[in-house]
Amino acid sequence: MKKPTNLEELSIICDNLLDAVIIMESDGTITHWNAMAQKMIGASKQEALGTKLCDTIFHESADSIEREECKSLLASFDFHAGEKRREMVIRKQGGVNQPVLITLKPVKFEEQDNILVIIKDISARVRSESMLRDIAFEIIGSTSEEVFNAMANYLAEIFSADYCLVGELVEGKRDIIKTIAVNEKGKVANNFEYNLVGSPFEEDVATGAYFCMSDAREAFPSAELLKEWEIDSFIGTPIYDLSGRIIGVLAIMACKMLDNLNLAEVMLQIFSLRASAELERMRAEREIEKKNRMLLELSVTDSLTNLYNHKYILDSLTKEIDREGRYHNNLSIIMFDLDHFKKINDTFGHQVGDEVLISVASTLKSSLRPVDIIGRYGGEEFLAILPNQSIESAKIVGEKIRENIQDIKWDVPDLKVTVSGGIIQFKDESAADLINKADELLYRAKENGRNRMEI
Repeated sequence: MKKPTNLEELSIICDNLLDAVIIMESDGTITHWNAMAQKMIGASKQEALGTKLCDTIFHESADSIEREECKSLLASFDFHAGEKRREMVIRKQGGVNQPVLITLKPVKFEEQDNILVIIKDISARVRSESMLRDIAFEIIGSTSEEVFNAMANYLAEIFSADYCLVGELVEGKRDIIKTIAVNEKGKVANNFEYNLVGSPFEEDVATGAYFCMSDAREAFPSAELLKEWEIDSFIGTPIYDLSGRIIGVLAIMACKMLDNLNLAEVMLQIFSLRASAELERMRAEREIEKKNRMLLELSVTDSLTNLYNHKYILDSLTKEIDREGRYHNNLSIIMFDLDHFKKINDTFGHQVGDEVLISVASTLKSSLRPVDIIGRYGGEEFLAILPNQSIESAKIVGEKIRENIQDIKWDVPDLKVTVSGGIIQFKDESAADLINKADELLYRAKENGRNRMEI
């Protein structure tokens, strides 16, 4: 564009600009007022010409502070120092506040100093900054799933996206992600697992970099999720842990072209850092929970047979007796003892004896219901607790176990293993009395020839 050589040419150019443009003399008297100035400020050209800038822009009595700030800006303007800028708020007709950026530029025509005033509407930018501040506060202050849902929701809102998700790579499976947060059409949706193979998510993980594309369905024809959601635009970035390992993905998807791609890249990178910190925290908590479970299992489990130990099985019996007392359901127990186990140890050795205990324990466990409780009571003795089982039902269970143990095939020649048992139903006894009665029945089974159940 040719540089204007006089005030008239400059005025013609200003009339075609989208910002409010005002030309004034060095004392602040307005000499030009374009159409956008009239629209933004509310005063007509006839009303503005010949008036002072600060009085015209800030004409309401409530604008006294802004008016004085405007006068201070003009007073500090130096024609030799170049342009000057300040963000202010003007009050439009109707009392609506509008944030603007006021720029003063020195211009000289026919040896006369003039000031070019450009007033730019920055409402959209201020709204975006306010939204980003809100996002920052919510993201920083949130924990666990709240963080991920906030991320997905904000990304969907900012970019008018149809779908946004945060996903974690399933540990040990680099081709599977499990979503932690999904925003679908502006609403929180259910989480799911998804196979990355043949999808843009796989590209994120493979390249380890921000990935953006349109026509996503055409580029990834085998990606079922893109087909189901009718995705055209895809923007994604990997989530790294502190060691630089990819642990998740963050993605924005739309059924149309997405705008503001530069902002999207920045937002995804910022959010991925916060997501990384939260994912690492969650993984650390899961690892602690896993170790705590292992410690708990070790504390209640017999190390040889992996059945519950003596203490746990007694505690469990006490709890089941209390429950039976409240709900009056049937409760039965079976005390098992391996027949001639000392002879097995003496004849075949303690290693074979240990293998016998392990195999019998496995058979006991597989022969019972998930609700039943089985533990190693001591040595070659085992105690089974059968909630909601009458003596008749318990006898059927005991006989099945006896037969299953009798039928175990052993690799050791001439090895034969059988079991005897005492079965009793709870009748208001204490746990100790109930076990004593089961023990008496067990010894009766031994006296009556072994490899049998007594009730």
